[in-house]
Amino acid sequence: MRIVGGIYRGKRLKIGRDLEVQPTKNRVREALFDILKDIKEGTFLDLYAGLGTIGLEALSRGAKEVVFVEKREECVKIIEKNLNELGIKRKAKIYCLPAEEALTILSKNGKKFKFIFLDPPYAIILEKLKEILEMIGRHQFLIHGGTLILEHQRAKNIPRIIAPFYLYKQKEYGKSVLSFYKKSAD
Repeated sequence: MRIVGGIYRGKRLKIGRDLEVQPTKNRVREALFDILKDIKEGTFLDLYAGLGTIGLEALSRGAKEVVFVEKREECVKIIEKNLNELGIKRKAKIYCLPAEEALTILSKNGKKFKFIFLDPPYAIILEKLKEILEMIGRHQFLIHGGTLILEHQRAKNIPRIIAPFYLYKQKEYGKSVLSFYKKSAD
């Protein structure tokens, strides 16, 4: 696994063995950041981070700060190793907590993001995913003009509108789909 763009392009990433984690494929990561265009100086939330490949890619492409949220300790250790090897730990914050708990803490700290990326386990129940998205909307984590991106399985029936977000773009890459949401006008 390598970083596909930005200042760390081509750098190898630690991925760990025997972890039930499916990192976002290189071509999907490349397509994602081509669609997002310029993320320089933006703040980025990598929710359900897994091995952190999306957040690491964001940092390589100039994100000001990335917050990683991953509940599995083994994955968090790998994210930390990669951040240390790249020398960019100061630009990152990691929460080794379930998504809901981390979002509660981030809300109390008044955190806002230009980009929020969610790659929940494909087995997650749609109702649980809706709850997380509604929590993100309720606590207004996404700044005006920001983008929420959801990576999911093609077969999953993702709604076009999940208050307060609306789907404005969707791209398929094999079994993976990237759904892009904006916040509805207040």
